[in-house]
Amino acid sequence: MELVPAIPAARKAARAPALVGGIRSTAMRDSSRESSMHGWGFRRSMIACGSPPYAIVACAILGAAVRGAAALGAEPATAAASTPAPQAAEPESVRFRFAPKDASVWIRDLSDRRVSPDPTVPGDRREQQTTVRIELRYQRQPDLGWIVQQTPFEGEMSLNGEEMTNPAMKQNLGHTLKVHLNATGVAERIEGFRELERKYEKNLPPEMYNRLAKSYSADSMERMEIAQWNKPLADLIGARVATGDQWVVTEAITVGSAQLLVRGVMRFGGWTELNGRRGYKVEYDYDTTAAAVAKLVGKPARAIDRLKDQQATRSNIVLTGNVVRVIDPDTGDLIYEHAKRAYELPMNTADGPKAHYEEEQIVRVDPKPASH
Repeated sequence: MELVPAIPAARKAARAPALVGGIRSTAMRDSSRESSMHGWGFRRSMIACGSPPYAIVACAILGAAVRGAAALGAEPATAAASTPAPQAAEPESVRFRFAPKDASVWIRDLSDRRVSPDPTVPGDRREQQTTVRIELRYQRQPDLGWIVQQTPFEGEMSLNGEEMTNPAMKQNLGHTLKVHLNATGVAERIEGFRELERKYEKNLPPEMYNRLAKSYSADSMERMEIAQWNKPLADLIGARVATGDQWVVTEAITVGSAQLLVRGVMRFGGWTELNGRRGYKVEYDYDTTAAAVAKLVGKPARAIDRLKDQQATRSNIVLTGNVVRVIDPDTGDLIYEHAKRAYELPMNTADGPKAHYEEEQIVRVDPKPASH
């Protein structure tokens, strides 16, 4: 059993599932499906009963009252005939859809913090902080899709608390990307990265441009940006969930220049209010183990040798993370996101010392003030 879903007692009783080894189980729907996200296989298994009609899987349910009693062979307690048991209220449910307001303009504030070993001082660590403000303009298209003009207009970077100059960021500021979304909000292509690549080549110092070009191309930057756009709403659009529902999620997560397959649990926490806006809370915890990291995908050629031993002894790769999102389910608008992850990788060989990395990202999206 991969996960015990939080299903209210009222829904458990209504389904009258069979008892197997002290654990209640019932047939249910599964939304498992394969799609292409950033060139990766993305798979999600919904394990909350009452899910959208996809392929059928088993839903394992533990009732708090029967978990102990049934496992021990005891009879569940029953209420007196003259006193009917109170009916538990059904949890509030929502259906996610993508319907942003046409011509809406938003400001996305992004803060990114990364802690890593200092390559110049063995044993020391360095902390890099980046903040960026981005304008997003939504335009409805005749084919019912959308174009979002994405323009960063402010940005700062610091290293160990001291402000630093990044010539590449200077090229990004003011450069507009056009994100093409389909009718369900899935980013399918992005215009503007080839022009940005030419700006890098023309304006960056040759050494910096050569380093950048070895790691990133217009195509790879587009794939990464598409993945970032699609993650908050991945498989949510069209799904109906109830507070307390949980999904098992398997996806590929970028670690440096490679991607690791991880498994996690997505929990639906209900309505909340943030900065005067009402949204639905979705929390996702994930980690990786030797079994979970069965495949490394999307590796650039230069990463193969470095990760060869790690791939052979995958238990030496440790990755954990947590993501909290607040989403408007009526429009698909991301209101807030707080993502944290930590990972350890062997520095030279699989049995060698490990390098520890930490990453934290906070995103807040608000309507653009009229006077901005």
